[in-house]
Amino acid sequence: MLNTDGSLEYGLLIPYGKVGIGTTAPAEKLDVAGNAKIEGNLTINNSHDGNLYIGDSNGSNAQLCLNGECFTKADLLAAGGSGCSDNPPHDCYIGVDLDGDGYTTVEGDCDERCENCYSGSTEYTSSPDGKDQDCDGNIDEIDVVKIKQCGDSSTWRPVSKPDVISACKSYCSSKGLAYAQIECGGEFQPNAHEVAHELDFSDCSRGDINYDFWKDPPACGKWQACYCKVYR
Repeated sequence: MLNTDGSLEYGLLIPYGKVGIGTTAPAEKLDVAGNAKIEGNLTINNSHDGNLYIGDSNGSNAQLCLNGECFTKADLLAAGGSGCSDNPPHDCYIGVDLDGDGYTTVEGDCDERCENCYSGSTEYTSSPDGKDQDCDGNIDEIDVVKIKQCGDSSTWRPVSKPDVISACKSYCSSKGLAYAQIECGGEFQPNAHEVAHELDFSDCSRGDINYDFWKDPPACGKWQACYCKVYR
């Protein structure tokens, strides 16, 4: 027996039908029209997968409150990144590293379906893939990346600049990327310097020396860097 003051005297057993509190037309086994308070745990389908529904298709202001802090659906979707779907199956997991990249959504992972997408990522692709690898809010933005550098300040073996460009184009192509630009550690007219030809960025080898200094085109000095176009 359920007393009018809310105390339970003998127990409440309803083998059939539905219970309505605040409503005379309950739609479910238990239908509460108003607020409900539970001092304890709420278990949903203990041995099965269950769903927790908040609001309905017509509501836009429903919130989930945890320890006094409340979140709207927009808050949860934003926290889940682009890996959190607004459509079924609504697979949004906040604070869980689903893709194994070492980052969660609260640690800068903007897409838990992309193992290379997180804040500060240096990963890239050779063609647009619909992802935001560095999580800066720009999907498939074009970037220029130094793929290889040959030589250093202690190596004085200039290479004809047109040959550096040609070598960089070949090297980018071998990586499935498009050529972007080269960078020289000093550029000059050869004059009295030995200038090599046919640079190979794969092993940084240089070709033969051309001794016709005065007729050589501008040379790329102490080091030569190759940049390719990528997408992040």
